[in-house]
Amino acid sequence: MVSPPSPHPPRSAGAPAHARYRAAWIVGRRRRLLQQAALAMVVLAMATWLWNCWAGLALAALVALADALHRWRSHEAVRT
Repeated sequence: MVSPPSPHPPRSAGAPAHARYRAAWIVGRRRRLLQQAALAMVVLAMATWLWNCWAGLALAALVALADALHRWRSHEAVRT
């Protein structure tokens, strides 16, 4: 005998949109952190090659801060 389809909707069907967004945001955290680290390392290598170690560190920190600020602002924009 075949059982009838379940009357219960999928788990995310009743969740608020923000809760689903938060869950997706948490799942992609590792990938975002790896992208930020790779970007900072590329800037560090290029600036060190062009100028010196201190300029490379300063520029890498500036790029990492700008990228983190951009990602935070785009994440917060969804909340409000």
